Amino acid sequence: MDDASTDNLDFIASLEDKYKNVFHLRLTKNLGKANAIRQGLLYATNNAQLNANILGYLDFDDSILASEVQRIISLFYETKKKFSTIDSLWASRVKLNGRNITRTNFRHFYSRILITLIGLNYPSLPYDSQCGFKLFMNDERLQASIQSRFLTKWFIDLEILIRLTQIGGKKINIWEEPLMSWKETESFNYGFVNSFRILREVFYICKEIRKIRKY
Repeated sequence: MDDASTDNLDFIASLEDKYKNVFHLRLTKNLGKANAIRQGLLYATNNAQLNANILGYLDFDDSILASEVQRIISLFYETKKKFSTIDSLWASRVKLNGRNITRTNFRHFYSRILITLIGLNYPSLPYDSQCGFKLFMNDERLQASIQSRFLTKWFIDLEILIRLTQIGGKKINIWEEPLMSWKETESFNYGFVNSFRILREVFYICKEIRKIRKY
């Protein structure tokens, strides 16, 4: 999904020409990350050619190796066979021994503060809910959850979690999998305006997530 990017994306176009299962979708107007992802998911759910029982999204910023993407997708299929109640797999950037996770202390602690604030309202929140690699079962609940635009820019993951819970009337079962490798990229500006917007979104998410604590 191309959110009206000004980057040179000839490489993506070449992949689309080479592979039948690659689709380059370009928006004429920048909608922001959350709603660009929503457009991609809508396209995937309405594309009979894909016929996918699992859908997801991945930040296109070269943070995750292709081998890791393949491992996580395969793991979801394997986990689903063993535990049929699993609804979603969320990749996690946990700096464990033997893992190659490269991240600045500032971004790590900034993220931890925000997620801790949200987690106070939802104790079963995944450790790293903001990692940009998520997989979901392509079912009626997911399709219903993306019919209306997302109201946050940075917390699409949690908006989907909230909507899936509300639609199904129960918490979704998430398998959180630590990544073997992940490297930070300079893809976000932590200025005053963005920080203010993020905090405003955190308060909105906290308000909405309190509504599903009963499930």
